[in-house]
Amino acid sequence: MRDKTAEEQPGQPTRAPWYAEFWSLLSMTFVEWRADNASRLAAALAYYTIFSLAPLLVIVVGIAGLVLGQEVAQASLVEQVRIYTSSPRAAELVQTVLENTSVQGPNLFATLLSLALLFYGATGAFNELRNALNLIWDVPAQQNGGVRGFVIGRAVALAMVIVAGVLLLLSLVASTLLALAGRFVDVVWPGMALPSQLLTFVLLFVLTMLVFALIYKFVPDVDLAWSDVWIGAAATGLLFSLGRWAISL
Repeated sequence: MRDKTAEEQPGQPTRAPWYAEFWSLLSMTFVEWRADNASRLAAALAYYTIFSLAPLLVIVVGIAGLVLGQEVAQASLVEQVRIYTSSPRAAELVQTVLENTSVQGPNLFATLLSLALLFYGATGAFNELRNALNLIWDVPAQQNGGVRGFVIGRAVALAMVIVAGVLLLLSLVASTLLALAGRFVDVVWPGMALPSQLLTFVLLFVLTMLVFALIYKFVPDVDLAWSDVWIGAAATGLLFSLGRWAISL
């Protein structure tokens, strides 16, 4: 005698095929994207990022320089930009920005003022990102307003800047390990070197996914489950990496 399955019992909902759920997710995403006017938010974020780029680079190099030394950290960042963007001109631009940005003033007050402006400018893009994510998640305005909200927002943004410096260190360590692994394989199995381009793509994808996961989890004023965070971070990281690869062609 055949037992009745859950699908055969009355009142049990039937789950839609995976492709139907995927299409439904894409449709809902597009509807919400239009409702939140995401293109305008992206334009505002790009505008703030332009003005935050110089101080952000200086702080990231400063954090990495605590471990590597300033000159090594600066050269490593320029090299990472060249690898990440596949554009020597972008690397030269970063090199120029770092060489022409200084926090040393004629006296202590000028130096402290330069540092304060540096941190304020570096956190501008992250603060705008926080505002955009709060708008997307329909966070009430009174929840993130006032002096307390401003201080919390800048503190979170500063934390993300520090995380960016730590991730630079991790990327340098990972790149070194990949280079060593490639040399080891080439010695043990001549002619069977690791596909460096694929490994680099995977490494950058993992780092990008980690950055977006931290952003989605800690930047907006909402409590998101890690399961939801990783799905969104993986999708965004993959699209970001594919876009970087397409631009480099």
